[in-house]
Amino acid sequence: MPKLPPPDCIQCATDPIAIAKVKPCWAGQPCHGKRSYYRHRDRWNRKRCHSTATAIQVELTDSTPFAVLQIWQNSKETGVHGIGAEIWVGQKRKLIIEPVHTFGLSQGRANLYVQNVLEAINRELIQEGYIALKQFQSQVKFPVEQCQIRPCPNVISK
Repeated sequence: MPKLPPPDCIQCATDPIAIAKVKPCWAGQPCHGKRSYYRHRDRWNRKRCHSTATAIQVELTDSTPFAVLQIWQNSKETGVHGIGAEIWVGQKRKLIIEPVHTFGLSQGRANLYVQNVLEAINRELIQEGYIALKQFQSQVKFPVEQCQIRPCPNVISK
């Protein structure tokens, strides 16, 4: 990590030049250059860091469907509270499978429901001319407190 400049030099950089020249530490041209550097270094560093990278946006041409499984569950021990799904094509949400409460279902019945959801998604995708999906590409877990299904016995409505 670089050595910090002396606090006296930083204070001197903010003083007017007439006051800085009468200080006993003034060393002429070296102090003049340091004062300028200390006054402007934040701006110069920001300019240097931001000027090297230019942000561009590239349009995504691939239109492969992407399936996201949504699960409401606090922990593995508590079981699944609810299941929903979304299908994305490129950057647009194409299809939403409304979430349903699954508390009380066994693990096998919940897995069967997920497979049925995937089959329903595939029927819709094939109708629209896309390829069928073998599995969900992503899984997003939400805490039970964020359950979107109303009415929900675990979420207190305001």
